[in-house]
Amino acid sequence: MLLIKPRVLCVASPDWFGISRIPRLLAQAGCHTTILTDPRNMSARSRWVDVRLPGTCDPAENLERLRLHLATGAAYDWIMLADD
Repeated sequence: MLLIKPRVLCVASPDWFGISRIPRLLAQAGCHTTILTDPRNMSARSRWVDVRLPGTCDPAENLERLRLHLATGAAYDWIMLADD
């Protein structure tokens, strides 16, 4: 039986320690994890992230980048807006 990992997109603006734990939790739950955040944030540097999308620390800008990304046809099972 072939199991397909759920695809999760996490959008994180602030660089907070609590948010940096999310990719590991998602990986442990069997998810394929994509993150949209500032590349300097702790969560972007996590070894548990499968795909990194460049973002910023500005939540409004990240929402616009999310909108543009989804307009390309990208599909996810779950989109998480992360904030401590």
